[in-house]
Amino acid sequence: MKRPLLICFLLVWLLPAAWAINTDDSFIISNVTVAPGGNYAYFDVSLSGSRAYSAYNLDIQFPEGLSVYINAGKPAVSMLKNSMYPSSEDIVTGDITYSHVFSCSYGEAGERVLRVACYSNASESFTANGGKLFRVLIVASPYMKPGEADLQFSGQNLTTADGTKYVPADQSQQVTVSATSQVTLSVSAGNQWGTCVLPFDAAIPSGLKAYSCNEVQSDNLVLTPATNFEAYTPYILYAASGYEGTLTGTVDASQYVETAIAGYLHGAIKAQQVTEGYVLQNQGSGVKFYVINGTTFAIPEGRCWAVVPSAANALGFVVGEETGIQQTAAKPQPHTIYSIDGKRVEQPQASRLYIINNKKVINK
Repeated sequence: MKRPLLICFLLVWLLPAAWAINTDDSFIISNVTVAPGGNYAYFDVSLSGSRAYSAYNLDIQFPEGLSVYINAGKPAVSMLKNSMYPSSEDIVTGDITYSHVFSCSYGEAGERVLRVACYSNASESFTANGGKLFRVLIVASPYMKPGEADLQFSGQNLTTADGTKYVPADQSQQVTVSATSQVTLSVSAGNQWGTCVLPFDAAIPSGLKAYSCNEVQSDNLVLTPATNFEAYTPYILYAASGYEGTLTGTVDASQYVETAIAGYLHGAIKAQQVTEGYVLQNQGSGVKFYVINGTTFAIPEGRCWAVVPSAANALGFVVGEETGIQQTAAKPQPHTIYSIDGKRVEQPQASRLYIINNKKVINK
């Protein structure tokens, strides 16, 4: 008798999956434009349906450079309660209780994957076939390419109150990334040196110097001062007292590259995993470019490394072609010369005795 009961239980458990039905109903997002490196923006996810559902779940895969905004350690995703979720009001307190439970996670189901689920313990149906479901706050990296970015929707399920499961087709939807970007530059006062690469042209701020590198002398990189930042060009930075500030510019998407290269410097527009070259560090003997030695080194976006044909373990800096005030040797002042009887002599003669700096000297 136990085996038939077990078979019946398995059939009931498998029934929703077996009865999953494809549907043209879908999730759609509202229009949104996000500024790279700027404040968060948001989009609303709505349901375009043909019947009343009681539950849903889905995954949204974000592209690199675009992510869910994290607030107090949690993804900033919330159920839009004043929509199509059934609710009841306490006549005494006025508190509103909603019938559905909403949950989400970001990065747990996969890298940059937002997983969302909503259901009702009582299997109550939504109050309409379609409407807004939840809101997602998003941010974009300062180095994200302008244009349209795709969000990939998958694992979508819609369930009715009787347990029937409907499966929308996988789809992609677009978020607009603006061409205005903000990049924060930071050089610590302790180290004084740093690196950067920008996705736009910009003036070099006061208190900060930038250098390119096209030459190596012995175990030193020869640094050439830059007059301004050029887009997609890597630089070595120097700030005697440290520096932190935000630069804003317009990005030309046609110039976009994942790795910017100029001279011996490589700049990461997209985060890189490198196994060769030199990275800027302070390993106890000062700030230098230290050899990677075949290990995998993570270069975050906006930072640079050097690829130099050298066998040195570390490379220092020599600044060349720099204008500035240089100390010059003082010009020797002419001595005042007197004869033995105390008269000033303008043209001393050879082999004569004179007084110079209070000393008797024979002029030669």
